[in-house]
Amino acid sequence: LFRPRPGGQRVCPKSTMLFPAFAQYLTDGFLRTNMQNDPPWGTGVEDRRKTTTNHEIDQSPLYGRTPEQTLVLRDMSGVAGKKGRLKSQMINGEEFSPFLLDANGKVKAEFCDASGKPVLDMPLGIDRLPAGAPQLAMLFAVGGDRVNATPQVSMMNTLWLREHNRLAAMLEGKNPGWDTDRVFETARNIIIVMFIKMVVEDYINHINTSVFKFRADPRVAWKADWNRPNWMTTEFSLLYRWHSLIPEALQWGGQAQNGGSLLLNNKLLVDAGLATAFAEISGNNATQLGLQNSASFLVRAEENAIKQA
Repeated sequence: LFRPRPGGQRVCPKSTMLFPAFAQYLTDGFLRTNMQNDPPWGTGVEDRRKTTTNHEIDQSPLYGRTPEQTLVLRDMSGVAGKKGRLKSQMINGEEFSPFLLDANGKVKAEFCDASGKPVLDMPLGIDRLPAGAPQLAMLFAVGGDRVNATPQVSMMNTLWLREHNRLAAMLEGKNPGWDTDRVFETARNIIIVMFIKMVVEDYINHINTSVFKFRADPRVAWKADWNRPNWMTTEFSLLYRWHSLIPEALQWGGQAQNGGSLLLNNKLLVDAGLATAFAEISGNNATQLGLQNSASFLVRAEENAIKQA
């Protein structure tokens, strides 16, 4: 069903790798099968009949899916010039999320509760990295357990991290009397609306085959009888199995990078910088959505989807 024929994967004539990168960042925010890492990173107990979704497109990969997670991701200093910011660090003059683990490979205390238990969801697949693996040192402390999956997804979150902090600085500058919570929540509301507008008017319209274009204008639904809250089902997770969009290898910096080597590997992003990462990803065609077109390192994921279904 999934392995390509002898000629190799079919190339998608329409989309670059920016498309599946955005798709994964979007859907990982509201489609989350209940999966666990093995100890010490998790309980090892999975229930693939269930999801951990909060049912909203609310930028939870950036802000966390619970108030407790949001709190440990925020810079709560509240001093002038830093109100409402998310925690970040500077590397080679660029802003990134802070790293999750300390020099001993343990989750940093600032991301744990009073008992020392991590508040953030651990990156999925971290249990498959051997002790001392270089990828561990570059895992970001973020709101979603899938943000660190590949540098393509991490770059999306990094962009939104920077935009949140840029907006917070602008809001504080225009409203110096606001406290840190008001600056943060206002910036978050703006970010969520910006993201939904991009989802509908760029991403969905890229997929859309109808003669009209969708617009992110919710006014028609505000008082409509048919308006209901979202309900993201496990079955929807199975619909969104778009693994065949990912090529076996991609070109980065003039070299072929095996797709499997990118898993939980933020080094390409940090070393190249954000602008270069977007340019490199956009310079690669996606492969074509369909059967017999999945990269070798994703065939197992395809098989698991059938088992889950």
